[in-house]
Amino acid sequence: MRSAAPQPSDGLRAPGLPDPTPAENAARVKQLTDICAADLVEAFGVGPGTGGRRLLERLARPLVRGTARKIALYDAIVGEAGLGAGGSWAISHMARRFEVSSSGNVPPEGPLLIVSNHPGLADAVALFAAIPRRDLRVVAAWRPFLDALPNTAERLLTLPENGGRVALIRTAARHLRSGGALLTFPAGRIEPDPALFPGEARALRDWSESVELFARLVPGLVVVPAVVSGVVSRAALRNPLVLVRRREEDRRWLAAALQMLLPPLRRVETRVSFGRPLRARDGVMAGVLAETRRMMRSGP
Repeated sequence: MRSAAPQPSDGLRAPGLPDPTPAENAARVKQLTDICAADLVEAFGVGPGTGGRRLLERLARPLVRGTARKIALYDAIVGEAGLGAGGSWAISHMARRFEVSSSGNVPPEGPLLIVSNHPGLADAVALFAAIPRRDLRVVAAWRPFLDALPNTAERLLTLPENGGRVALIRTAARHLRSGGALLTFPAGRIEPDPALFPGEARALRDWSESVELFARLVPGLVVVPAVVSGVVSRAALRNPLVLVRRREEDRRWLAAALQMLLPPLRRVETRVSFGRPLRARDGVMAGVLAETRRMMRSGP
């Protein structure tokens, strides 16, 4: 199905949303602009402390300001209407086409753990748009970027940089036991996009065993595997600029940054597929991996 979300806005406003004050607009956009500029410069391999980095960030700010405005608007929509509405709006600006497959496999209520691959870029907002649960919470590593997205951050269960995994698991299990839905990315890092690298299902061997833990902690838990594909642009990966990076993972990172910056590189067809629901019991992780591999190999 094609995403039917609102059209772009030049400011921080969407139909039906109250206007933020000019001061709130300016502060939020400035914070996001600074973060996006730093990320872009670092994607080119200019790390912290490198000579000339501050100048490069200053030059990058005008290039990323439009992206920062859209990110701020996305978060405003989340605050007003939830992750689903924000995700639908965002994916309409990050993909030419958006499809959801087998959404009927997602239970409308009850404790639910959705386990997804993590190709990056629009994968999270695509899942927000595809998962029909207003009680959705998301496990995520903490990043400074989240401080600029207060409405989204409110719906995340974040793992602090200095640990705190036990407290996070307790909070997540409490949410599940109350009948809530939880999204997790067990790889804990960016993975290859199955649409471009179909042979990379072997990356699943690095997935954490957290699913087994939640299965023991939450009676009646249902686990649904999800696969996101088509978020990374082939044209971005082939852009000559990415050759300034040597390592393949760094080239993918730079390609993602260019894709966010340049609208012509966003002509991707993003797809979210849901696997068959699995009852949580001992050995459920093996079932999750088998179903995820099946979806990755079968493709659209």
